[in-house]
Amino acid sequence: MKSKKPFLPIGYIGIVIVLLALTIMSIFPRIVPYMAEGFRTPIIFFEFVRTVGETQRLFGMFAGFLPDDNLVQQMDLGNKIDFIYAFVYGTFLFLFARKLVKVSGKKLFIVVMVLAVVAMVFDWLENIKLITITEKLADGSFQDDLDMLHIYTWIKWGSLAASFLILSDWWFKGGWISKTFSFIAWAPAILGVLAYRYPGFYSELFAYSIMIMFVGTILYCFVYKEPQNTVIKE
Repeated sequence: MKSKKPFLPIGYIGIVIVLLALTIMSIFPRIVPYMAEGFRTPIIFFEFVRTVGETQRLFGMFAGFLPDDNLVQQMDLGNKIDFIYAFVYGTFLFLFARKLVKVSGKKLFIVVMVLAVVAMVFDWLENIKLITITEKLADGSFQDDLDMLHIYTWIKWGSLAASFLILSDWWFKGGWISKTFSFIAWAPAILGVLAYRYPGFYSELFAYSIMIMFVGTILYCFVYKEPQNTVIKE
């Protein structure tokens, strides 16, 4: 007999996402010597930073001072744990989309499966670059790494924003709460465009809109019940 809540097992993976997110947030530094205007979260600023000078100031390199070892260690540890976090959220999104293909019969959601893998892989590449940059802080020879970081970061965040934009097609077919969530799912894509054009405040909103969509999707896994006449295609 098929479960009346087809996404429920995937929702349990979502709980792991939340626990890992809370763990990482407790590890990443909350107060740093410098962030560009509009940024409030150090790790978000680090992911979107573009210049050597701003990166060094982020880690306390002012007027000949060496980088703050505690900040470097916190950032590195958080980014190492993020390898696991990326795998878990990538798996969650992949399995959610795969189940959706079966529930809806629409091949469109295969695109989300692909994007989930892309986001995970480029998050790993992003983490490698972030750790590489902290190793080169003192000599300042990492502008090329920042340029690659910019590409990896935007592919990661862009893949996630595109995923939720595509998933909005499914949520729009539900009741008014689901339809409302469908419109909210457009927010990351819109904020992503603004963040690319106007980094800072919109970068923060963009990142947090993705997090909100993950939380909403996790909750959806626990509350959605398939209609009585729905047959899940294997």
